[in-house]
Amino acid sequence: MKSLSQSRVLTMLTYSRQGILRTVQVIESFKTAPAPPGGLSPILQYFGILLEKGELNHLESVELARPVLQQGRKQLLEKWLKENKVRHH
Repeated sequence: MKSLSQSRVLTMLTYSRQGILRTVQVIESFKTAPAPPGGLSPILQYFGILLEKGELNHLESVELARPVLQQGRKQLLEKWLKENKVRHH
């Protein structure tokens, strides 16, 4: 995927009706997609757009929590929990 088209795809997926395109396959494809030079990884872009739009589903919450905790940014996860942006059940 080229950077511009990847950005459009990210936006399309995150704004899909009723989250129909927010699947394991989509998450996996963004996790393995290369980041543009000096840019944010596609998976973090995906989660960023979703967080701006509203809350993450359970799978997305788990997938986002892993790298956030690995980076030692527990306070960020706590903030999202308080804002009901991520699910903990």
